Amino acid sequence: MDYIRHTKALDELYHNLDKMIEKNLFDKKYVVMFGCNKIAGMIIYYLQQKNIKVNSIVDNNKNNCGQMFMDVLVSAPQEVLGTFRKDVLVLIASGFQAEMIKQLEDMGYKNNDHIRKVIDLPMLMNDYSFVQRDNFEELNRDEVRNSQLRCLKKVKSICESNNIRYFLCGGTLLGAARHQGYIPWDDDIDIFIVLKDWEKFSKLVKENDEFGFISFMGEDDYYDDMGLFYDKTNICDANHFPMQTTAGISIDVMPLIGLPDTQEAIKEYAMELKNQNSKVQNTLYDLSKCKCERKKLYELMLRYDYDTSKNVGHILGPYFMKEVRPKEWFEKTVYLKFEDEEYAAPIGYDNYLRKLYGDYMQLPPEDKRVGHHYFRAYKKKEGL
Repeated sequence: MDYIRHTKALDELYHNLDKMIEKNLFDKKYVVMFGCNKIAGMIIYYLQQKNIKVNSIVDNNKNNCGQMFMDVLVSAPQEVLGTFRKDVLVLIASGFQAEMIKQLEDMGYKNNDHIRKVIDLPMLMNDYSFVQRDNFEELNRDEVRNSQLRCLKKVKSICESNNIRYFLCGGTLLGAARHQGYIPWDDDIDIFIVLKDWEKFSKLVKENDEFGFISFMGEDDYYDDMGLFYDKTNICDANHFPMQTTAGISIDVMPLIGLPDTQEAIKEYAMELKNQNSKVQNTLYDLSKCKCERKKLYELMLRYDYDTSKNVGHILGPYFMKEVRPKEWFEKTVYLKFEDEEYAAPIGYDNYLRKLYGDYMQLPPEDKRVGHHYFRAYKKKEGL
């Protein structure tokens, strides 16, 4: 199955904002965005293009309070909304919407009056009606993992045959070190490939009929900051806002890039990358603008040559600055067992894992042993 992008959820976001504007719901309102996640940034940016000001951002994460997000100060909810004001319009687009609404109602604000869900994110993330799968049967976990391992083995073969640098990373590296395979509750595979090698890797994959590679570096319809290496022999629908996609079962390919020498310069560069990545997401309503911003992001990520850098990392990932690593951790590889085969890991994998997870050999509490399942995988029903 080749890559297809769907826009049902994204279209609903902008449709709902347009409807709110048409109904003059923002007129004479003190507009507050609850949360400073990716979707919040998209909403704020779109409203700014319509000359609608978001007056304040509130967030329950204390680490975000006092920071600027989209040129707006982030504050604690009680600080902005603790004294009731009837002109408030609070916008919500979050997986924690129920908790947020309850928190605001306890302050005296009314849902659908002072509070508006721009989109119902939990509902959308469980809505797979953007595809029709009546003639398919869903794959079980073992079948999904077998396909992911097939992808990983192919990546290993391509990279090792063509001097392309790849490493297990994230939860996959943790699984290899602690479980010699998948973390029991995990459902994906993560690898690094040095961004400098992506173009070469992509060209080699295109020569193969059974696998595909999609990334932001040149594809017309893909806008995420990581790549997908996928198995074309099956079908997988991913539903992780704002990306709704169909391809084969995939593994995540993270770009490993060169970084500046000093911590101060790294911080400045990291914010520049983060802001440029936000511009890619924020312009998804206008794909011509989005493609332009995506090209700028790719060029920005190649600013520091990987081979001559003292520091490397994947700072567009969820761990941000914790993903900054000394280059020496990646200068050589060791091989760790992951399920039925050994794969390349950075020589400094112990330091890498400790920086991300602390005492990584210690299992998390049972209530934290859950996967984040954003996809459904299928095969055609027999006889069809």
